[in-house]
Amino acid sequence: MNIAITGSNGFIGNNLCTYLDKFEDINLITINRTPLRNKSQKEYSFHELFNGEIKEEIDIFIHLASPNHDNERNKNLENGIYNLTKNILSVLDHYNCKKFIFFSSAKVYGESSFKNISYNENSQTKPKTDYAKIKLRTEKLIIEESNKIKFNYIIYRPSFVYGLGMASNLGKIFTVIDNSLPMIVMDKSLEMKKSFLSVSNINRVIKMNIYNKEKISNIIFNLCDEQPISLSQVIHLYKNKIHSKSILIKINKITFYVLKKIPIFNKLIKKIFGSFDVDNSKIKKFYADKLISTSDGLDEYLNKRI
Repeated sequence: MNIAITGSNGFIGNNLCTYLDKFEDINLITINRTPLRNKSQKEYSFHELFNGEIKEEIDIFIHLASPNHDNERNKNLENGIYNLTKNILSVLDHYNCKKFIFFSSAKVYGESSFKNISYNENSQTKPKTDYAKIKLRTEKLIIEESNKIKFNYIIYRPSFVYGLGMASNLGKIFTVIDNSLPMIVMDKSLEMKKSFLSVSNINRVIKMNIYNKEKISNIIFNLCDEQPISLSQVIHLYKNKIHSKSILIKINKITFYVLKKIPIFNKLIKKIFGSFDVDNSKIKKFYADKLISTSDGLDEYLNKRI
């Protein structure tokens, strides 16, 4: 089976390719802006893809490549997400590819807040950032083009992803705890739920897609771990799992309400500790295999890190 993956040199792509490389019946074709020729004989550039220089048909195309939304401006996001996807879709027919998987973002629903809202796939989309707005536009492009070009798609809306090689804010928090430095958490009565996503769960659903191609049938899924959990709970879990000596400093109710009135702290607390709960009941019902919890995902992460 020929599986093409863009962004294989990135955080999620690298983890996915390492996982899929273990299956003898899967032939990986990786496509990147700057191919590492010594890494794989079947690694291509986007230029080679668009010029028809890949001499194999593609059974499933997995599109992960995307600029870092924290560091890119609108023009780079437009080219790196929307235009890139449009160009990929234009050559699917050349490679006789009828199955397309796109990684969007749960950020199409909005940003973290102090309200306990659970977003499902039918929730109103209210993207706030350029990154999320372009991801949503690209989703609509895929849906429109699927009718013209006649291919089937799955669009995943992943939540906060963690795993080996992450360079996110969560990774920075883990580094603080690794070094047994003090860390701020919220009082239990103030904890707000977030949905996290282990790369292990990404690997699981992609494996199911590959071996059940008929299930790639024009669907949008939220993708996250089994249950939402507060960031403070994640910090506690991680600290206990690695036996860190970090001192956890709790923000109590009084301090919280005072800080909320100061715009810069309001924004910071909302971003880091705010609620962003994504409902994954649709994907759990669709797939037979159960998604793992964030606690189990942290165990897998730590086992791989050793």
